[in-house]
Amino acid sequence: MHLKRWITSLVALPVVLVLIAEGGVYFLFLICFVCAISLHEYYGIVFKDARPTHPIPLLGLISGCLLIIAAGSGCYGIMPALFSLNFMASAALCVFRTGWSGVSVENMSKQLLGMVYIPLMLAFLVFLRLDPKGTSWIYFLLCIVFAGDIGALYVGTY
Repeated sequence: MHLKRWITSLVALPVVLVLIAEGGVYFLFLICFVCAISLHEYYGIVFKDARPTHPIPLLGLISGCLLIIAAGSGCYGIMPALFSLNFMASAALCVFRTGWSGVSVENMSKQLLGMVYIPLMLAFLVFLRLDPKGTSWIYFLLCIVFAGDIGALYVGTY
């Protein structure tokens, strides 16, 4: 178990550090990739009974990546519009697929939580990178997160 973690970190860490340092399109691609993987995992947990072609997770993946791209390109005014459009399209899909039932409210709450928790927070990471000292802050943030994750692993294991 530890060998896999070490190999993954030794291969992935330099790539991630270079993409953060380069910034621009490379950093946006990294954040979009992280957003897509995170949303896929999130939707796999909350929509576990749904088919793989369920339209709400697909809408969330597209909207999440568009939200990240809008944050990186400086189109701040379009971000609330994208968020609202995602919410309205998800509501329409829920109503047309399930009718006016409690299931549609539950699906909408899952979609809203996923969009706030993952793409919106990653958009703040993009905003942080746009700061002149943003690279240093992101490296500092990664050190804090990795230290907490490693500490939790070893405290929970032994």
